[in-house]
Amino acid sequence: MKKNFKYYQILRDVGEIFEKNKIPIWLEDGTLLGAVRNGDILPGDEKDIDLGIFEPSIRKLKIKKKITKEFSKKGFTIIFFWDVINIIKGDIGVDLILLKRRDNNIFKFRERSDGSKLKEPFRWLHKFSSIEYYGDYFSIRKIFSLKINLIKIISFIPKNFRKFIYNFFSSLSVDNMKPIIYSLEIPKEYILKQNYLNYYGLEFRIPYDVENYLKLNYGDWKTPIQRGEKWDWRDHGDWKKLK
Repeated sequence: MKKNFKYYQILRDVGEIFEKNKIPIWLEDGTLLGAVRNGDILPGDEKDIDLGIFEPSIRKLKIKKKITKEFSKKGFTIIFFWDVINIIKGDIGVDLILLKRRDNNIFKFRERSDGSKLKEPFRWLHKFSSIEYYGDYFSIRKIFSLKINLIKIISFIPKNFRKFIYNFFSSLSVDNMKPIIYSLEIPKEYILKQNYLNYYGLEFRIPYDVENYLKLNYGDWKTPIQRGEKWDWRDHGDWKKLK
């Protein structure tokens, strides 16, 4: 495996911070698929790392603030959404996917619009209604800094009020502008117990029944996508659209 050093550093730093705080994380989604099937990064995913975490382990405000402080010291920006935590450094982003318990089952969720450009702002309005950011303002004059400073300002607005604004504008729309939420129900035996896999020279957790877990997510996960082939995760695996 030819090592992408920036990718390796970020994977290592993220793993060390959560390990230090005794919060289990594991390889998820495309990163897990690449590690198990290819033994490497999936082509095109060189700037994208997917990891998983159980939502209750990061729910408390004091944990979020502590984690934010530790990531900030290493030059990361961390933003909390209802379904995912974004951890960013330079041009590489980590999606830390939140797995949640519902009625003693385990689920993960994805939020999408139907591809309509008109509906996309409502999807982002929905995401901003749940956003949490505990880092500092940025003084550098870059587009990314402006976005983070805007997020910082938005995070001061009470979450209940942000949700009210989102629901208000959604109710005024002629068509249903709300984003579509997809869920994946995960058998507990796939994920509660975990194994370890050496990936990029680092020991990372992976789901215990990793092959069935990948099948649940991707369907035929063993067959790589061919160049030029159109592929949409919504048409594969056991993802369900919530009403």
